[in-house]
Amino acid sequence: MKAFFKNLFEYAFAGFALAIFLPWMVDKWDTHFDSFADQNIEHLLDAVKNGDSYQSIEKLFSQAFIDKRNYRAVSVTVPENANENDLVKTATEYLSTPYHYGGDSKSGVDCSGLMCLVFETEGIDLPRKAELQFLVGTYIPTINKLRIGDLVFFATEFGQKATHVGLYVGEKKMIHASSCFGQVLCVSLDRSYYKNRFLGGRRIINRIREYN
Repeated sequence: MKAFFKNLFEYAFAGFALAIFLPWMVDKWDTHFDSFADQNIEHLLDAVKNGDSYQSIEKLFSQAFIDKRNYRAVSVTVPENANENDLVKTATEYLSTPYHYGGDSKSGVDCSGLMCLVFETEGIDLPRKAELQFLVGTYIPTINKLRIGDLVFFATEFGQKATHVGLYVGEKKMIHASSCFGQVLCVSLDRSYYKNRFLGGRRIINRIREYN
């Protein structure tokens, strides 16, 4: 019985300590995002450009601690004639395409695979995974600031990692490959599910003209 109460006390103390110190640890972690990114981003860029395995890229991504608010990490070539409206037109051609994890063709797509296909028609090669696509272009912090052709990202799993991506098509709507509904759909970003999980947008086309 003594051992039982001893263990109970230890678990309670550990829980109390975690509740007190976890917010402080997260705050300290946030303040070091930029320095970690500076130290590791070159390795991440090299891995992406060299086509390294997803496992090795994911490891480097975890080490880099990219700050989604301030850091534009992965560069892509954007042709001068790339057009946002053409992105939307291409995306609409995939409506009702079946959802297939890892898919990147008319027979089936997942969320990031769909974005790769859509941007490929404009001569833009995106990274294959949503969390790496979240490193491309200019960060857009709110839904109200989105423009047609922006990528929109969501944390649909535990934490703040980008696990889902869609294409903003205007009027607070996006086209995305939905695993829940099993196909490519056009949905409203006003839905609480998406509003509560929204991480931000990324503007790919016009990025060069905006910053030069």
